[in-house]
Formats: sequence, structure tokens, C-alpha cells
Amino acid sequence: MFSSLQVMHTSKILQASHFAYRSRGPDGVMTPSPGFETLCPDYHALDRLGIVALPFEAPMQHASLGILAWTTAFYDALRAESHGGFFNYPQHYVFYATDNRGTLVTKSESLTDEAVGSWGHLDVWPDCKQVESPNSVNGIVARLFDFEINRLLWPRPMSSVGDEPRLPEYVRRMLLTRLKGVYLYDSDSPTVEIHAREPVMRLAREAREQAGLRAFDDAAERSVEAYEQIDVDQFLDTYLGSVFEES
Repeated sequence: MFSSLQVMHTSKILQASHFAYRSRGPDGVMTPSPGFETLCPDYHALDRLGIVALPFEAPMQHASLGILAWTTAFYDALRAESHGGFFNYPQHYVFYATDNRGTLVTKSESLTDEAVGSWGHLDVWPDCKQVESPNSVNGIVARLFDFEINRLLWPRPMSSVGDEPRLPEYVRRMLLTRLKGVYLYDSDSPTVEIHAREPVMRLAREAREQAGLRAFDDAAERSVEAYEQIDVDQFLDTYLGSVFEES
């Protein structure tokens, strides 16, 4: 459990100046971009960001800086509107999977008992935003639908396999309408990079340490993350093609 003071302290640490962005041009070269709008055009403080954590440690390894970039945009919006302070948290949800014994689906053998709570360091808080989900693509998608997610961080290596009960076709149609953006992390074809300064890296490092991922490859000191922005309809067809009933 994380106190409200800790979360508000985070809001005083994070600044837009802690981030820089680069985007891939037509020639395939990454060049400097103006700011957060490169990653997330038409951002709104009420956007609901869904973070798919399958396996559990994947987004902490590949997407923690991006999550904190979204968190900073949220606090920037509140700072611009607030007169005399505020007390609120971004609508960010992590969806992690457990097996039929209730054990976290992970590739790491070092996770601590506080691994799930470690998401509080990334301001995915309170606990109701840390969502236990079935260990299946279809189950995860159903959770995303139930929580009305409209921006999505999805692990690039994960897609539907076709041997699970399908979701109703209306789920696909509503996701097509709701989703404002899909961002693939751990992608070998990135379209945007996030460069972070030390205050951001420290918060990400603290989250990994509490989760027991202290020695998890070189991510603890990584200052750059890359994402592949993908059209929503392309995502639904390519990654979730067998999730939905045919119309």
C-alpha cells in the first residue's frame, strides 16, 4: 500500500522537461520531435491507459519510462487547471495475469511478495487499478473492454492464438470506437523513442527494485524506450484477429 503523500510527492518530482522524444521519419531515421504530443496526440487527463503486463515484468522492463511520461502529462494538465493544489491520480490500469493457482505469470524467479504493489511507484494506484486477469489474450481483452480503456500499451510479442472462447463481435466494434491509440512495447520496429532524465529513471528503478527485478538485464539503467504506434484497426486485425466472433 502506498500513501497519498508518496503519490503527491511523485507529482512534484515529474516535469515535462525530464523527457525528450524522437520519431521515425519517412527515411527511417529517428529525429527530435516537439514533445509528448508526438507520442500521444489529443491527450486528455481523463484518458484511461491500459498496461498489459504479460509476463508480469515486461512493462517494467520495456515501458516504465513511457508510463511515467503519461503520468507527467496527467499532472501537467492538473497543474494547468488547479489553483492551490490538487489530489488525484491518473486513470492508469495494469492488467497482469495469474494461473489457475493464483500465481503471477512471470519469467522471473526473483519477484517479491510486494511485486504487484510496486506499480504504485509508477502511480498506478490505488490497488483497484492493479487488475488481476485470466492468463489468456481473450481474457485480457475482456478486462480492457470492461475497464473502458482508450489508450493501450501492449507487448509486441503477444497475439491471439485462436484456441480460446471468442468474445462477441460487438466488443471489437466498441474497441475500434473507444481506442484512441495503441502502442507496442518491446518492438523491433519502433516509430517513437522516449528519452528520460535521472528523476524519471529513479522512479522506474525503485519500482523494479521493490518488485524484485533489481538485476533484471540492463533495464535498471536504461534511459531510452522505443514504441511502435499502430493503427487501431490494424492492431485488432493483426494481434486480435481470432479473439472475436465473426460478424
